[in-house]
Parts: sequence; C-alpha cells; structure tokens
Amino acid sequence: QKPRESSGPIKEKKKKTDHSCKKKESADNKSDAVTPTENSNEAPEIPEESNNKTGKKPRFILFVGNLPYTVTKEALTTHFKKAGKLDDVRLLLNAQKEPKGCAFVEYKTSAAMLNALLYHHTSSKTGR
Repeated sequence: QKPRESSGPIKEKKKKTDHSCKKKESADNKSDAVTPTENSNEAPEIPEESNNKTGKKPRFILFVGNLPYTVTKEALTTHFKKAGKLDDVRLLLNAQKEPKGCAFVEYKTSAAMLNALLYHHTSSKTGR
C-alpha cells in the first residue's frame, strides 16, 4: 500500500493560555457567571436565586462515589447533614434494588454544598 498524501498543510489549533478566574459582568456591573479558574484557590460564588430565563432555582447536587454496597440512605443522610440542610439523598440502585455504590446528595443552599465538599475523602463508619 502507498502512504496517503496530504492535501495541504496541517493546521495547528491555538491553545488558550490564560486560565485566570474572571467574573463575566453584564452592562449593570453585576456578575452573571464565573469562568473556571486555575490560578485561584477560592471557590467561585454560586448564585442562590435564579437569574436564568426559565425561572427555576439552581440545584446544589453532589455526586458521591465509591460507597460500600451495604450503605443505606439513612446512613448517608446522617453523614452529610452535618454540612448543612439537605434537600434529598438519592442512592442509585441496580435492577435487584441493591445499592450500586454511588449516590446524589442535594443541598438547599450553595454554602451547604460547598461545606460538604470538605468531607471529600472522608468516610462514614461503613466505608469501602
């Protein structure tokens, strides 16, 4: 087989190098969104109330993985309510109605959710 001949020069993609945290501001100087940050150690501000067109309030949901297959919704609720007011805990189940080892924990406020992130790499008494 003959090697394929290129039809022209290869175009190089430009890489973005500026990853600083900058709040996008609207005309009235109120921040609407936060861009990702690489240089900032501070957590971005998350709006408590909705500013979107749908009128829905934002939801503050954490994914929790690597849970033991014996974990219960009550045990997760007890562990994560230390961070703040919970809205819901959803434990994912397989077809046999057994825990899959992961869950979604929903908080009422962004402050509670950010506080719950401090529990990263902690374990409940039934850890896996």
